[in-house]
Amino acid sequence: MDSADTASVINDALTEPVPEMRGVPTLDVSLILGIKNPDKGKPEWINKAVIRELTGADEEYLASVEQKDDITYGDYLSSVVARGTLSIGDVPVNGDRGVIDQLSLFDRDILLLSLVRATYGEEREIVVSCPKCAHSNDVVIELSKDFPVTEPDFDISEGLSVKTSKGDVILGFPKVGGILPTNDMNVAEINTDMLAKCVILEEDKTVEERKEWARNLSIKDRRTLTEALLAVNIGPKLREVNTQCASCGNDMPILLDWVSLLLG
Repeated sequence: MDSADTASVINDALTEPVPEMRGVPTLDVSLILGIKNPDKGKPEWINKAVIRELTGADEEYLASVEQKDDITYGDYLSSVVARGTLSIGDVPVNGDRGVIDQLSLFDRDILLLSLVRATYGEEREIVVSCPKCAHSNDVVIELSKDFPVTEPDFDISEGLSVKTSKGDVILGFPKVGGILPTNDMNVAEINTDMLAKCVILEEDKTVEERKEWARNLSIKDRRTLTEALLAVNIGPKLREVNTQCASCGNDMPILLDWVSLLLG
């Protein structure tokens, strides 16, 4: 090809339309409870969300979040969900952790699982080294099979009714931004804080009045209420995935957390 032909090829290439970058894939997600609707003229709860695939820009952002000295695991998960969630109903998110903080923990986990699905598809492939022979194994995680979502068997919008020695108590569910124990809080103080923030009372009370209500409960009733909350089995649960080494056949139980499932 002479110089004239080369110039013609280059010229033709330059005049071709610029390839269009595909849009970032999105996914509609149904939440179990959702967030309270700010519009009083509409249904009380908003339980539809839209998320998107996580990209390299998100990976860089989350790496910078991870390097912060005061970041907790819960904070990091909230940052992941806020980054990948576009909206909940008509409420925009786009990185606003304040919206994510309104979600119950099981709805946060539904969004985390959905982000894995939006980013990788229904199957997530990870590399695991066998603890016996050190052989590297490509393991395929089937999201729907390995992490099924448990639906509630009661009307979750009305809360959890728990019988105590003083009658039935209605509890809401721990929210992403609600239970924030500090290092100087003991277990009893954490339980007081959790009960104060989860109880649904007939009259509106201040935070301190709610804590005083929780402190005035008998130890037996406090234990009954905290155990009832901790026993709620709703949403997806990270559990052990059992597989075998392709080289030596050794059993390889794999326990993943949300971060390794998303970014590992």
